[in-house]
Amino acid sequence: MKQKVTNLSPISFGPSRWISQIIASPLTAGVLLLREAEFKLTLTSSIAAQMSDTRNHAATRYQLGDLLRERVNALAWAIRHKIMSIVWHMIQHFE
Repeated sequence: MKQKVTNLSPISFGPSRWISQIIASPLTAGVLLLREAEFKLTLTSSIAAQMSDTRNHAATRYQLGDLLRERVNALAWAIRHKIMSIVWHMIQHFE
């Protein structure tokens, strides 16, 4: 069942803007879903617990689990950005 896209900006003109907005929504939702799943399942904290942290704990500001979680989130957003860039260039090429 296809979902009706209703949150398109009224400023959008032309098919390329509509297509890029339609594609961006599921990609953003995927990144946010990953963040929420990590929050509920605490996977990065479990992984971090298995790693050895050789840093000076007196001078450590962030726990290893927090750093790992932020890195995974940053990679997810970077992948989303790269996919959007590829799609945008493909749309521009075929217009």
